[in-house]
Amino acid sequence: MVRKSYSRDICFKVVDFLNTHENKKLVLLKGIDIRLCADAPIEDLEPVDSQTYLKIRDNDLKNCESQVKFILKKRNLERYQRTSYHLGNKRLLGPAIPVAIKGKKHRII
Repeated sequence: MVRKSYSRDICFKVVDFLNTHENKKLVLLKGIDIRLCADAPIEDLEPVDSQTYLKIRDNDLKNCESQVKFILKKRNLERYQRTSYHLGNKRLLGPAIPVAIKGKKHRII
């Protein structure tokens, strides 16, 4: 199942059906690939076939991969900036770690 109101971005499995005090029907949902619990009105849900599910999952994996790459590049850059402070000709911290920043190789300590 996917929620129409959230652009069908996450796949869920139905855990339970609930009735509110206003006599509205809600569905309790649990994320399949993402650790998430949610509820939604029955009208907001749409079943998905296996092909659609695989597309959504692949899209999530690509997004996750690109976010991890961005974070690692940012950490390397911060480490480089933090440790490139010089005292005379000697650097202050640890052994050199090679890293590529903007197509150039730098040595980071």
